[in-house]
Amino acid sequence: AVWGCDTYAYLHGAELMAGNGLFRTDFVDPLVPAVHRNFRSRPTDHQFIFLMSPHGYYVSDREAGSIYSLFPPGVSLFLLPFVEVFGRGAAFLVMPLLNLALLALFFILGTKAVDAVFGLCLSAFTFFNFHVFENSALIMSDLPSMALPAAAAYLLYGNAKKPRLVLPALAGACFGLSLVFRYSNLVGILPLAWIYWTGHRVRRRPGLMAKEAAVFAAAAFVLGALPLAIYTHRLFGTPFRLVYEPLSQSRFQAANLGSGLAYYLSSLWRTFGPVSLGAAAAGLAVLLINPRRRAVAVVCLLAFFAFFGFHVFHSIQNERYLLPAYPFLGLLFALGVLEILRRTRRSFAAGLLVVALCGMLPFVRSQPAYRQAENRAEDWTAALARKIEPGGVVFCDELSGSLRLYRGIPGYRFVPTDGATLLEAADILAGLGRPVYLYPDNALSDEPFGLLLERAPLLARRLEPAATVRGRVLYRYRNEGEPP
Repeated sequence: AVWGCDTYAYLHGAELMAGNGLFRTDFVDPLVPAVHRNFRSRPTDHQFIFLMSPHGYYVSDREAGSIYSLFPPGVSLFLLPFVEVFGRGAAFLVMPLLNLALLALFFILGTKAVDAVFGLCLSAFTFFNFHVFENSALIMSDLPSMALPAAAAYLLYGNAKKPRLVLPALAGACFGLSLVFRYSNLVGILPLAWIYWTGHRVRRRPGLMAKEAAVFAAAAFVLGALPLAIYTHRLFGTPFRLVYEPLSQSRFQAANLGSGLAYYLSSLWRTFGPVSLGAAAAGLAVLLINPRRRAVAVVCLLAFFAFFGFHVFHSIQNERYLLPAYPFLGLLFALGVLEILRRTRRSFAAGLLVVALCGMLPFVRSQPAYRQAENRAEDWTAALARKIEPGGVVFCDELSGSLRLYRGIPGYRFVPTDGATLLEAADILAGLGRPVYLYPDNALSDEPFGLLLERAPLLARRLEPAATVRGRVLYRYRNEGEPP
């Protein structure tokens, strides 16, 4: 199945790099300058970012039709060798295989650190869940964002016990790479700094501490800041620019804090349920009560709230934005299960039941969502392509990029663009002889699409239902004077 959204941008970025050279994810859309030249009044950047951009891309030069990726280059760079050697199809196997490898690694590390039950619970909480597994198996930045900061934390823990310069170097490399995959992984520096400080507080060796910090920073710079600087310089001619803007401006608005906080707390409840979260709470209590493990509890809380605090401002509310914090929650969960087992050690049957409930509950809870995903798995772009006239242009939401990549159909986003701007763009495209369609392709787009039509009654009058694709209406736009 072809999925829309970020998956398209990452895979398309890898294909563009394969054709244009390393770090080059920009391409030219010939329709953009044609539409831009004919606008009576120029759209703002915020309007244009959706109006003439496939999902995950932004128009940087309207007169030339130059479009660049909004995302950091990490996932595209990671997919590049697979795309070049094996082709596009092989890229879809990369993340599921990496996911399984990471699942095995969590189990091995947990078993080595404590015991097999601990490893089972740690991996179960972290991965046997629909929201986690689906989004980390897709071509997304979520899986590296979960694995790399956790790996850096593990390496620094090991270095605290037995200092070796290679460990902070590897930890810095993991942390730097995580920034190439997602800028917001920068907040992972909070728990890493705490681990580093508590490890050196006992040894009281400031010279070694400074040397290891320098090694960590150098590795993070070489594998993090340097690739990002090269990437942004090749796109914009300057290394000092965040690629996310202006789309991401709403992510940092304090007005989103209240609704975002309530959403993510309820997301945790929906995702894991009372038993799993109860076990995690028990693990937290154990770590806070036990002075020898109090630093672990603080690190877990810092890690969780570091990522939580950043993503709670995000205007696109989705459970997957909590993924980087799940390894740390998994640690609390596994320790909580062990404590519950100790309380029931006189009864083997009771202990076995606790392990079964706590270890498998996230997986069991995910089954209805898996069945819903199977119902969504048909290739929407193929179904949509069969309903569109030759040369058609489609305004939609998630599938806007996938249409371009998989079907060669110009697909653009309509979501927060005002109706008047969209109406004028549709008129221009129709005047160029291109059939124009609007397709609200998911339930989340229904409300903004309805508001769009409400604010632009002329646009609403010119839309005619042309077909039904996957239970959703595909609208054909007819400009003034065009015969039905």
